[in-house]
Amino acid sequence: MKRTLLCLLAMVALVASGTVTSNLLAQQGAVAQPAANPQQQQAAAPLIPVAVVDYMYLMDIHPKLYADMNALMQNQKAASEKLQADRTQLAAMQRELEAMTVGTPDYTKKMEDIRRADSEFKIRAAKMSEEIQMAGLHANYNAFLEIKNMVNVYAERYNIAVVINNMDVARRLPKERSPETMSAEMSQLETTVACHQSAYSITPAIEGWLNNTYKGKYDVVNFDQLKEQRFAKPQQQTSVATGPGGGQPMSPR
Repeated sequence: MKRTLLCLLAMVALVASGTVTSNLLAQQGAVAQPAANPQQQQAAAPLIPVAVVDYMYLMDIHPKLYADMNALMQNQKAASEKLQADRTQLAAMQRELEAMTVGTPDYTKKMEDIRRADSEFKIRAAKMSEEIQMAGLHANYNAFLEIKNMVNVYAERYNIAVVINNMDVARRLPKERSPETMSAEMSQLETTVACHQSAYSITPAIEGWLNNTYKGKYDVVNFDQLKEQRFAKPQQQTSVATGPGGGQPMSPR
C-alpha cells in the first residue's frame, strides 16, 4: 500500500514537472522568437491634423460683405421705385388709349407710344436686375475668396493638413423649435460633420481675423441680432444674388 502511494506521488510529480517544463519552453520560445524585420512591417498611418470651419457663418458675419449687400438692397429699392413710376406712367397711357376712338390717327400713335414705352421698360427692368444680381454675386465671391485664403494661411501656419467645412445649421435656427426647424437641424447630418470638439474649430480664429482686418472700416456684425432680424418675419424673395448658403441679405441695423 505504501509502495503504491509512493508510485502515485512519483507519477504526479512527473506529470507536474512535464507541464512546468512545457510552459517554460513555450515562454522561452515566445521570448526567443526573433523580432520581425521593421522594414517588412507596414508603417503605422500617421495622424493627420484635421480642423473644421463654418464657411456659411463666416460669410454671414463678414463685415464688408454685410455692408455691400445692404448697399445693394438700397440700390434695388431705388430701382424698384423707378420701375414702379414707369409702370404708373404706362398705366396712364393705357387709360388714355381706352378713351380714344379705335382706328383714328391719335389712337394709332398712342398705341405705338405704349408699345415703345413698354419695350423700353422691360429692357430697363432686365438690365437693372442683371446689374444687381452680378454685383451681389461678385460681392459674395470676393468675400468667399478672402475667407478661403485666410483658412489656407491659417492651416499652413499651424500645420493643419485637412480643413472640413462644417455648416452649423442649428446656429441659424430660432430658439423656438418647429417641425420645419427641427427637420432642418437634423438634415445637416447628411452634409456636415456630425460631431467635433470645439478645440478643432478654427471658425472663431477666422472670425477674429476678419474683424481685425475691417476694424474701423465696417462694424462687426452681431450674428445673434442678425438671426433675430432674419426670423422676425417671413423672408421675402429678392433678386439680389446671395452667398453659397443662399441666405438673404439683411436690412441695415
